[in-house]
Amino acid sequence: MGYTNDFHQLTKLYRTDQDTLTLKDWGIKIKNPAFHSRYAEIIPAKCEAACSSDKEFFLQPDQKIPENRNFTYPVIKNNHNSDESKVIILLHGLNERSWHKYLPWGKELCLKTGHPVILFPIAFHINRAPARWSEPRSMMPLVKHRKKKHPDLRESTFVNAAISQRFEEQPQRFFLSGLESYFDLYDLIRQLQAGEHPHISRRPEINFFAYSIGAFLTEIMLMSNPEKRVSRSRAFLFCGGPTFDKMYGTSRCILDSKAAESVKDFYLNPNFTIALPDSVEEEIQKLDLRKIFHAMVDSSIYREYRHACFSSLADSLRLYPLRKDHVVPAESVKETFSRVCGEIKDIVNPQDFPFEYSHENPFPQEGDHEQIDRAFSRIFADAAAFLE
Repeated sequence: MGYTNDFHQLTKLYRTDQDTLTLKDWGIKIKNPAFHSRYAEIIPAKCEAACSSDKEFFLQPDQKIPENRNFTYPVIKNNHNSDESKVIILLHGLNERSWHKYLPWGKELCLKTGHPVILFPIAFHINRAPARWSEPRSMMPLVKHRKKKHPDLRESTFVNAAISQRFEEQPQRFFLSGLESYFDLYDLIRQLQAGEHPHISRRPEINFFAYSIGAFLTEIMLMSNPEKRVSRSRAFLFCGGPTFDKMYGTSRCILDSKAAESVKDFYLNPNFTIALPDSVEEEIQKLDLRKIFHAMVDSSIYREYRHACFSSLADSLRLYPLRKDHVVPAESVKETFSRVCGEIKDIVNPQDFPFEYSHENPFPQEGDHEQIDRAFSRIFADAAAFLE
């Protein structure tokens, strides 16, 4: 039927609160199992004094956001003959508020590989965030406030107002919500491999299709390889993969300029520290997560360590950056993997399309639908061949 048609139809039909959606015309069904995040205690309990002047726009303490603790996520399966020897986990980008653009991605991977595809939300994203963070009426006063507070502010919109305010208040949230997402993903992998998932009957191998910041999380998961659970995993990284300092998140859909600056200033200070509960600190020390995070944030440190990790993973990775991507430039991806590319030449495969696109919208709904559908089919055919 084509990507553009799938996008419109699946957007109309899918709801996160449905138990099962059967789509006979597509040959798939979508299940929405429930998930509880056990690591919500690692996130900030209250807003720090730094944001006291912004009480008018206070966005609720992180630990008091119930959507982030208990949520559902889509599992896309073939209606018939689903091959559950492997599962593909699809991870999304920063500041996503719905599964709309990812449902056709998951459907395509499922049909082309025969394997179930799990679309898993990062902490405080999609249905793990309050609905009002996506509502113009709720967020436009915050946009006006931020523009008044920062006269030189760029790319401020109702779409990115909530995450921008939260990250400016506490840049630590980037690490802490990422850490929660890492442990949630770890729990999902353990559940799958223990044969305890409600909709996957076998104990599958785990592969990843990861986009943008989801690629960053995937790299950290593969580098840490908890309990050797992802030793055989493959990962197709689309519009992602470089160290964090080589990404540029100022975007109307991602972060406004002040928030992006605050986050980079915080993490590119080599002396930054983030305190954690003792139990969590013990866990991340065991997994070497602080060192891995530092290596993936700042390209100037732990270069040999990062290269050794990527070299060991090279056969398991394929990276497809886009040449006109300004958020995750293809050159940033090639630079991060430059030494590995000398060892395995097809690990980084820059792509371009004959239509207007962006990082945030690689397959737009406006434009020549035949060209867009062909580009989509080509990327996902390559992804499926690598992940099947």
